[in-house]
Amino acid sequence: MAIFEGCSIGTWVTLDQELWGPTGKDPNDFIYQTFGVQEEDIPFTPQDATLEQGLPPSPIEPAAWRGFVAQAIAAILNAQHPEVNYPLSPQEVRNRFQGVIDNPELREAVELELEQYNELDCPLR
Repeated sequence: MAIFEGCSIGTWVTLDQELWGPTGKDPNDFIYQTFGVQEEDIPFTPQDATLEQGLPPSPIEPAAWRGFVAQAIAAILNAQHPEVNYPLSPQEVRNRFQGVIDNPELREAVELELEQYNELDCPLR
């Protein structure tokens, strides 16, 4: 039986950004590009926010979107890091993000799901 892992938002904020390297992501990558959505479909501002800006402290408005965006960023970093056995694939994380963009009523449920996965034991600490 596989033991799943995940690193929290706080872990990704405090980790040396060199540890992002194996994920293929850079803190300056745009959120909309990372998750494969159109910039104009993003329901928060700034629409061209970077991954780093999506993590705390975040300028994203309205504030209700901050938690979801931060959990999604931690999830994609976890899913793409070769040393983290995350329960979702990168495409599954993108699909959830895209689903929320298409149906914002799903935001809270998906945020909670990602938070639970992101709070598993982190092998990078």
